[in-house]
Amino acid sequence: MIENDLREVVEILRNEGHTCVIKTEKLLLVSDKRGIAPIMEWLTNQYQLKNAVVADKIVGKATALLYVLAGITAIHADVISERALSILDKYQVITQYDKLVPFIINRQGNGQCPMESAVESIDDPNDAYAILKRKLVDINDFIN
Repeated sequence: MIENDLREVVEILRNEGHTCVIKTEKLLLVSDKRGIAPIMEWLTNQYQLKNAVVADKIVGKATALLYVLAGITAIHADVISERALSILDKYQVITQYDKLVPFIINRQGNGQCPMESAVESIDDPNDAYAILKRKLVDINDFIN
């Protein structure tokens, strides 16, 4: 069942060009947003994601912690960071990936992703959510 669901979300991710696809028993969610935006939006809107499967283009530690918080069962990542893989292993999330990298690079391509940096020393999903939520508010305040 999980393998079939993973295959299905990966196929949707690749064929339809989304950045993230999540499937539960009752729900199929897709997003074209980047970074942690899809999972933060779904957590904030209180979607029930327990036991869901995910296909995501890029999974860093921040995203991994948020997926753990949501209760995701299995993930396929096109690219995953070593820290993300460690978190998913720690919380016993089934994980498949195409490419393992030391860390996720920021959008400018000149350093580490700021979200991954923000949770570098955090292993608790609830703490990560609070930190990342504040970080997003700070970024939005800076942009606006």
